[in-house]
Amino acid sequence: MLAGNNLVPGDDWFVFYGQDQSPDRSVLFHSEPAWGDRQHIDVDLSRLDARICKIALVLTINEALEHRLNFSMIQDAYVRILSSDDHKELLSYQMTDYYSNVTSMTIGELYLHNQQWKFNPVGNGVSQDLAGQCAIYGVQIC
Repeated sequence: MLAGNNLVPGDDWFVFYGQDQSPDRSVLFHSEPAWGDRQHIDVDLSRLDARICKIALVLTINEALEHRLNFSMIQDAYVRILSSDDHKELLSYQMTDYYSNVTSMTIGELYLHNQQWKFNPVGNGVSQDLAGQCAIYGVQIC
């Protein structure tokens, strides 16, 4: 969850499997499958802190560097946005390129533009672990 400077306001605004909700409870991470997906994130824009203007959706491979894992070993990675009331798919973005030098990827961004929330499919991969990817957004992981 990013403020206007493209950085998290604080480490507690980084939502992931180790910290499953934002301080304002607008973003909740669920590792249990739902609606056919492997993991899902609930976003309630009505509860979102006013400082937040972007939510980056990042995929990382746990312990990728230690185990020599990369995105060329992944299949069927995607992001879907569903409506909260009936879980109807509003949009989806399927990754099509899986590179052997990528271990972490920003797959997309929800961002505020002219008072409307929009989605930008990014697909920008890096050869960094979770801590390296988080540092891009100002999060420090020990």
